[in-house]
Parts: sequence; structure tokens; C-alpha cells
Amino acid sequence: MKRVSKFVMVIFSSLYITAMSVYAGDYFNWEMQAKQEGLSTVSAFLPEGITVAEELDSVMRGRYIASSGLSISNEGYGVLGVYADTLAHVSVKKIKMTIYLDQWNDQDEDWEQIDSKELIYEDEAGDEDLHAVSESFLVENLETDKYYRLRGLHAVWSFDGYVESHATMTNGILLTDGPA
Repeated sequence: MKRVSKFVMVIFSSLYITAMSVYAGDYFNWEMQAKQEGLSTVSAFLPEGITVAEELDSVMRGRYIASSGLSISNEGYGVLGVYADTLAHVSVKKIKMTIYLDQWNDQDEDWEQIDSKELIYEDEAGDEDLHAVSESFLVENLETDKYYRLRGLHAVWSFDGYVESHATMTNGILLTDGPA
């Protein structure tokens, strides 16, 4: 009986570990997989008074990635604020953050990607000092009275060629035509 329960625990542990959104390996495979996986993930619609939504999940400490973050804010008048960060607990060769902007499509009752932005930071000097990046920017002239969310793909490249990534996503917030 003990042997069976140990086997069941190993199976459940394996399933838990494989369910996390952390990817490593070939650049093209994991990026396409993470992008497609994120589109089908469910997000909640936050009430109209809520103006900021942060990522739903935080990464468990990986081999290189210590944390990653994503936040969306209603700045009012058709403007969204975006903040993203990635922190490695050791110096890395390259950090890339790809931010996807999704809009809720009432007709299809599904999220639809409407824009994306790719941010790449490299240790060009070779001084092994790259370990954290953050970026904030505004997205203007968006359709108001619609829900928007962000999905992020945070990746780091080590000096030994290893690639590690983590996916983040926010809940949906309503973009207003007036002040936030």
C-alpha cells in the first residue's frame, strides 16, 4: 500500500510541476507555444471602478528567473498604462519581454490579440551586469468602453546557452472615455 501511495504522490507532483508556465529550450517552439496557450486562458472582468490589474501568477524561482511582473492600468480617455519587469537572480546574456495586448470581443465572447511589443535587452559590453529590466509605456487611441488585458512572455538567455521563460497575464480592465 505504501508503494502505491508513493507512486500516486510522484504522479501528482509531476503533474503539478508540468502545469506551470515555465518554458526552456528551443527559442521558436516555446515562444509560439506560450503565445497560443495564453490566448485561451480565462481572465476575469474587473469592476468598472478598478483602474489597475496586476499579473495573476508569479513565477516560482527558476534556474535563472527570480520574478517577472505585468500590470495594466486605465489612464482614462482611451489610454492604457503598461508596466512589465523581469528579474534574474544571476547575471544573464539577454532578457526579452514580449507584451501582448488583448481586447474582449463581445461578439465572439473571447479575447482577441490587437497589438504586441517586443523589448530586448542584451549584455553587449560583456561585463555580465544584466540581471533586471523594467519598462513602462502608454498605449493611446484605443476603443473605449471595452475590456483589455495584457499577456507577457518573459525570457532570459544564460551565458551557457540555456533559455528560461515565464508567462504572465492580467485580468481584464474596462477602458473609460473620461477620467480614470
